[in-house]
Amino acid sequence: MNNTEKVKILNEVLSKVQGFDYVKENERSRKFISVARNLQDIHFTMNNFYNEINAIKELESLGTKFPRPALKACITSILYVKLGNSYGRSWDAQDTADQLLNRLTKEEWLIYLNNYVKEEESLIN
Repeated sequence: MNNTEKVKILNEVLSKVQGFDYVKENERSRKFISVARNLQDIHFTMNNFYNEINAIKELESLGTKFPRPALKACITSILYVKLGNSYGRSWDAQDTADQLLNRLTKEEWLIYLNNYVKEEESLIN
């Protein structure tokens, strides 16, 4: 078994038990950002309502707290799911999005609103 296969298996195990809470901060951040960006990419593609469900569940499975360096990507991706697009929203992804947003502290919301939301033109539109 090569290292790529080992890393894939480890990622799967950590996701199932929300074990990324116990991984080094830089590793956690990279994983959260990667999954959040994937969710954003899915939001802007065909079948997004169907595909957002598994993508947001993957983000939810990573852990109970967003690493600070991943805060922008995570919140933005969740807000895309919550707000939907001109065709509507992924209704089956809403409960998971709500759970993730409910985890945010007041401080995290302030950081996002004061520093990051203004950079998200697609989200604001």
